[in-house]
Amino acid sequence: MLLIGLSTLSLYGQEKHRAYLKLNYLKDFKNNKNLIVELKTRIDGKFRQVENATINFYKVSESTKLLGSLKTNKNGIANFVLENNKENDTLGVAAFMAEYEGCDTLKSKESEVEVKDLDLKIELKVIDSVKTIIANASAMEEGVEKPISEIEISFFVQRLYSLLPLGKSELEDGKCSIEFPDDLPGDPEGNVTIYAKIIDNDEYGNVEQRANINWGIPVTLVPDTYNPFLGGKYISFIFISIILTILVVFGVNKLIKKRKND
Repeated sequence: MLLIGLSTLSLYGQEKHRAYLKLNYLKDFKNNKNLIVELKTRIDGKFRQVENATINFYKVSESTKLLGSLKTNKNGIANFVLENNKENDTLGVAAFMAEYEGCDTLKSKESEVEVKDLDLKIELKVIDSVKTIIANASAMEEGVEKPISEIEISFFVQRLYSLLPLGKSELEDGKCSIEFPDDLPGDPEGNVTIYAKIIDNDEYGNVEQRANINWGIPVTLVPDTYNPFLGGKYISFIFISIILTILVVFGVNKLIKKRKND
């Protein structure tokens, strides 16, 4: 059963609704190659993700080879991990296709992507007292691994719930770098996780790499019971101070009112 309110779609008539299918390629920091699909449709002018839909994944060459099938999650996403990391041909190029066969209320849809394999590495060095993030990238060209140029690298640092952008730099002869700021907080030991990413490139898709280092400012967190508003098991001194201030003000006001009534 497809979950987007598609059961109610049939009330609008027999015409099938359009399916929107997007296939992306991601080589992650573990060097896993991922085919990531998002499936959605439009209801009353608004896009809705399609859950529990079967997506078929294919390797496309002289013939089309079925690699496997997955169902979309509640966000309309299916992430297929290529078990064989050597899916590229001798030139380092690979083509893939994702297919949704449709249903009673949605039309079928296909999406293709062609990518070259790229090897991305990240180095963290202190150069002339400056904390420096260095990205190195190479790819196969006519059977030979060569450094890559004129590709933009985006750098990030992991925060609690998201990635904080640090800056961008363009590869030149397989290398680029940026400085790491001195005022970013880390964990209690000052550790931070740094990412280098190639994002939505026409030739290489999405490629990422990451590394950990103690370049952050150590920040001590106070253990506490689980707080659903923060979504974690730790709250900061600032949050505690705010709560205590509110309690004190509330208590003082209550005491003043009581004395007035007396």
